[in-house]
Amino acid sequence: MTEKQIEIRWLIFLLAILIISFGLLTRFAGDRSLDIQMYDTYYLIDHFHLFLFLLGALSAVYLLTYGLKILAKTYNTLKIFIMTFLGLLGIGLAGHLAVSLRKVIRTEHAESYGILPLIFGFAMLFLIRTKEIGNIK
Repeated sequence: MTEKQIEIRWLIFLLAILIISFGLLTRFAGDRSLDIQMYDTYYLIDHFHLFLFLLGALSAVYLLTYGLKILAKTYNTLKIFIMTFLGLLGIGLAGHLAVSLRKVIRTEHAESYGILPLIFGFAMLFLIRTKEIGNIK
């Protein structure tokens, strides 16, 4: 598989994560705001701003991993450091996903499940990028 095909697959994967997370967080309704209750305070977030936040977060993580992959290709001495860094981030996010799943199971609202695909997407991106960098010769 060529480098371009790999990156196109990553972009399709991240687009699917964006659609799933946004849909679950907003309950697939476009006319309301997302309300988050933290203790006794409610925070209202417009759906457009939520979409921009999710898009920015996914773009930042993708560009970070892509930049580190290019850096590992250019400087072979940094390859082990980058693999360790991305692997630890991926394992940490997988652990965060496990803890989040445990807490979300106790809730019954659909928007509670919206953050889980986002965390899963980040973890998969870090772990599979680590494998891609490990295969660089």
